[in-house]
Amino acid sequence: MLKEYIAKTDKTSLEDHNKELTNILKQIIDIYDIENIKESLNRCIEYHDIGKCSDSMQNRLKGKDVNFIRHEWVGASVEDLTDGERLAILTHHKDISKSLELIDNDKYISELEEIKNKLNIKLNNIDDFVKKVNKPRCSITKDLDNILLKGYLNYCDHLCSAGNITIDKGFNSLDRFKFNNYNSIQNKAMNTREDVLIQAMTGLGKTAASLLWSNNVQNEDKSKRIYYILPFTASINSLYKDFLNRNISTTMLHNKAEYFMDKLHDEYNYKLMKYSTKQLNICTIFQLAKAIFSCKNFEMIIAQMKNSIIMVDEIHCFDLKTLSYILELLRFLKYKLGCRICIMSASIPTVLQKLIKDRLDINKVIYADKRDLKIRHRIHRVNKTILDDIEKIENDLREGKQVIVCVNNVTTSQIIYKIFKDKYKCKLIHGRFNTRDREIAEQGLKVNQLLVGTQAIEVSLDISYDTMYTEIAPYDALLQRFGRVNRRGEKGIRDIYIYNNYNKCIYDDELINNTDLVIDEIIHNDNRIILEEKVEHYLDKVYTYIDIISYNKYSNSLEKVINNLRVGNYNKNSIKEMIQGDTVSVIPECLLEEYQKLINDREYLKAQSLKLNINSNRMKYNSDMFYICDDLVVSKYKYTYDLGMEFE
Repeated sequence: MLKEYIAKTDKTSLEDHNKELTNILKQIIDIYDIENIKESLNRCIEYHDIGKCSDSMQNRLKGKDVNFIRHEWVGASVEDLTDGERLAILTHHKDISKSLELIDNDKYISELEEIKNKLNIKLNNIDDFVKKVNKPRCSITKDLDNILLKGYLNYCDHLCSAGNITIDKGFNSLDRFKFNNYNSIQNKAMNTREDVLIQAMTGLGKTAASLLWSNNVQNEDKSKRIYYILPFTASINSLYKDFLNRNISTTMLHNKAEYFMDKLHDEYNYKLMKYSTKQLNICTIFQLAKAIFSCKNFEMIIAQMKNSIIMVDEIHCFDLKTLSYILELLRFLKYKLGCRICIMSASIPTVLQKLIKDRLDINKVIYADKRDLKIRHRIHRVNKTILDDIEKIENDLREGKQVIVCVNNVTTSQIIYKIFKDKYKCKLIHGRFNTRDREIAEQGLKVNQLLVGTQAIEVSLDISYDTMYTEIAPYDALLQRFGRVNRRGEKGIRDIYIYNNYNKCIYDDELINNTDLVIDEIIHNDNRIILEEKVEHYLDKVYTYIDIISYNKYSNSLEKVINNLRVGNYNKNSIKEMIQGDTVSVIPECLLEEYQKLINDREYLKAQSLKLNINSNRMKYNSDMFYICDDLVVSKYKYTYDLGMEFE
């Protein structure tokens, strides 16, 4: 009977539409381990669109401008639905407050009668149900199974609308990371079936190890979704390219991902790729955290994460607030949604390990065997500023060495770059570039002579330079910087110069002082050599405690947020409450005309690539340097493609 009615403007019948959703459901049952709600989902699919059989909806779908009742209200009125099924159908397009409009609505009553007669189906007025589920403390809306039910109904519906009915599966990491010899962390990972923490220096293949581990926690047909979380978009972009080259079914999720996708692929459907049709998703924690902050369609995001494999790399990079969000989110995913967890870093002090173990019950820690450790770096302490040692840097460049200069603030990096940019093949990388120019800066780094940068070079860059000049930073940050020099130990022992004097420092004084003591110990006890087997020993001297009072404050706050999740209740301000809420997107004034032209030409992704993020405090305290133009925040600060934005 449903074949007589259309479900979409493209004339797809309701019967065919439901068949498409059912086909998708068949694919996801094993992926997400949802056999227990399969029958409920089938009923939701069967009835979710029956309201479209009304004359008003059929006319509207044919392009006629008519008054109509929301079709989901009628679908939710089927007599033999459970509360969870009824709620899922009721809210599968609009938030729950919208349903209040059907109470005492004469047109709703008349359409119930119309659909009853057309389909010979039992329908009941659901006014009382709507009143009940709109109450803040209603248990029906807070039940996790009901959240999942609504999430999977949306998931099937959205996938169908995106034009895809095939979900990738069958990823076997042994096929994609087939080496002649596996190192110690990779061998250990391949033989571990419990949740795990991997600590290994840069260049030892943690990514491969984590994916080899994932094979052991997969389901029978290897269809579980894998989420690989990284702290920075540059790291995500780099890993995505690597996985593409290995022919891995993968996508990336971050706020600028579509721009990079557009440059890498002639044809792609980013909307579709966001729905986990690819098996491996590389993303920021921000993309997953949206779900627990009640963003639009949070139910679907939660549903997509169920039964998944979660890997978090560079765990040391996150501040305490973000760290608490990550660990508590992972705790929710592990204990409520059956996810498996792998956490990785080159530098995890004991206090952080203990916190991870306590919150996530991870007892297996993988370290590299001594045979895989290499002597790569020799350090030198310099009691002056890098700017006072320009001649020494230039001497290395004259000798043909590839040199990295890493400082702790953007302004200093810009000064140093200006000194060398006309003499040598030089690149500058920091956080004040827009997406387009940052991408250009990262091209050709392997053959570059001099790389000048800030903390932005600590991760993601697959380079192996000859020597480094760096301002002092916490020991874990220094280790990440060192990882860009002699990356795989192929160059013997290379020199690192650490400068104690600087104009500005973004780091905590205690961490810097503790690091200075560690440097002193390495100089006197280890003959200036960075011994990788002693990394944890020295990290423990720098990071002696975690502010557990603050951690608990953040985690308790997040727990309240999670406990307040309610089907169909969305927080429009969730983005502001999330992890990345301390920045503002701006367009440099010198690029405003180009931006507007790209918008007029409908080159929206290219237009967005001209924007950059700055700390919101900069705009707050220097308001005269910003103005609003067509809803854009425009910055008057000088901006050039090779220097980025200059504040001084």
